[in-house]
Amino acid sequence: MQQTYEQFRSDLADSIRSIPGEKKNVSVRRVPKLNGVSYYGLTILGEGESVSPAIYLEPYYEMYRAGMSLDTVAGLVMKERESHRVLPVPVETLTAFSEVRDRIRYRVINYEMNKEFLQDIPFRRVLDLAVVLYYTVDLRLSETATIFVRCDTVRRWGVSEEDLFSLAESATPVADPPCVCPLTKLLVELGLEEEIWDEPGDVPLWIITNDRRTFGSACMFYPKVLAETAAFIGADLFILPSSIHEVLAMPNNGTLSREELELMVRQINVTQVKRTEVLSDHVYSYRRGERALTLL
Repeated sequence: MQQTYEQFRSDLADSIRSIPGEKKNVSVRRVPKLNGVSYYGLTILGEGESVSPAIYLEPYYEMYRAGMSLDTVAGLVMKERESHRVLPVPVETLTAFSEVRDRIRYRVINYEMNKEFLQDIPFRRVLDLAVVLYYTVDLRLSETATIFVRCDTVRRWGVSEEDLFSLAESATPVADPPCVCPLTKLLVELGLEEEIWDEPGDVPLWIITNDRRTFGSACMFYPKVLAETAAFIGADLFILPSSIHEVLAMPNNGTLSREELELMVRQINVTQVKRTEVLSDHVYSYRRGERALTLL
């Protein structure tokens, strides 16, 4: 009889501890993610190591349920661990304010879906969203990790939330410049879609993100981005939250109702977007004359 997921986690940790070689500190914990999602992550610290990325166990449990032996799963986990080993730097060095102050950025997440998560996170409420802070650390020569700024982190750093948000507001648009282009152009460049907006009845969509295509929905709060996009398109805008990584802009020409637009967003969120990357089910309105972004 196969083990339950709880027993699998425990036995897998024991199996990894018993693998010959270096002494290993193996632990399993529940890792909360955005939008109410959580995963179980296993960490393996070797001698002298203070930082190790979590290896999420859900895919490995599926392998086990499909018939793979526990020892084989343990070997695969160890291989993943080796491919993700971090630089041998003390955690205090990685997270000291003097080391990360120039890497503090902001991003946006959904407020209602993350109320519990936000209890220990400094944030600013905007519309139905929360603006939160994060910073990056170098874990490997070519890879970085992003870490949320938490309330206890702010206290440890001895700085004010206002100063941190001010740093992020200045640094984020410079570190992650905005990228605004027709959605079709981006899809064609990525080889994902042919030109499709060529019929008279079609409404053009513009994607607003950053040049990394990561956490790019924050670009709608950059100075001038929406104003310049609306000026170029020549109309007030509807802003559709595609995901935490981008939003879509379309001219507000009166052809679609709020209900139709929100139905479109909800359908995309359910069918095309990972639960942890959903930004909102609501649509926003940008009015050029007032330079105001509001809920539709």
